[in-house]
Amino acid sequence: MSSRFKFFDEENTKDSVQSSKFTLTYPLGKLRYNILVSQNLNVNGRNFVNSRTNIIWSLIVEDITSENIIVAIKTEQNKVLNTTPDSTDLLNFSLIFNIPLEYIRLKLNKYGGIEEIMNQNEIFDKWGQLKKNELLKYRDDMSMKGIFTAGDLEFSSSLKVLQQNILYTLFFNDVYNKEIENNISNKHTFKTNSKLFQGNFIDFNHSQSINKNDDKINVNDSFLQKMTDFSNLKKLYEKDYKVITGDNFSYSYSCNATSIYEAKEGYLEKTTARMEEKANNALFHILQYQIELIK
Repeated sequence: MSSRFKFFDEENTKDSVQSSKFTLTYPLGKLRYNILVSQNLNVNGRNFVNSRTNIIWSLIVEDITSENIIVAIKTEQNKVLNTTPDSTDLLNFSLIFNIPLEYIRLKLNKYGGIEEIMNQNEIFDKWGQLKKNELLKYRDDMSMKGIFTAGDLEFSSSLKVLQQNILYTLFFNDVYNKEIENNISNKHTFKTNSKLFQGNFIDFNHSQSINKNDDKINVNDSFLQKMTDFSNLKKLYEKDYKVITGDNFSYSYSCNATSIYEAKEGYLEKTTARMEEKANNALFHILQYQIELIK
């Protein structure tokens, strides 16, 4: 792979052989990534959802300024590899809602985090076409009314959708163009939707550590739920699940991810992430991502 990225070490300090400070930059180029998504919804020891989906992304870095990075993400493939028979139709149906986001132009901040969607009107137009074509037969289905309303909102203003999605958060991690020292953790806040209690968002404390190891940059991200008052979720649990999975409600939601960047050229090589949301030992959802550079 030809060099597209630059890596600069800070000048060694008097007290160390090699300074721990470094800066990773994000220049022009085109990269392709294979993303394996695994989901498991377990209820009383039974897998109600147990699926694997394969996504291929093409990342095109179009322009770089002192304050921003302009990129495009094109989804080349979004294919269900396997799932439980009961959830096949539902999973394939859900993939339709990825169509408006198959091509996204993004303005990133200089650190690599998502700041703006540059083709928002195009995304909303694609959603409109979906409603006129693939989803037309559901137009008068009252059970779909909430889905259409949510789609109108999400595809007319999609920035928060991406910023609250763990895949986009990790893929566009804010690790670039800043002086970083080994073992220093940067704390952020993060919000994402609950998989067990749809329509509810969970706040997280996000801690991050970045370390240089020879010619690799290792990034560890940890997300732990911030909220301590689960009374609203407990009410939903008692309404929807208690009769199936018992009285006990001991909620937790966490995510841990590890990423490896190539130090000299700066590109992401690999990310592994695991999210687990539990109401108790009889009801939990696990979401896993494996992102790998296609060489």
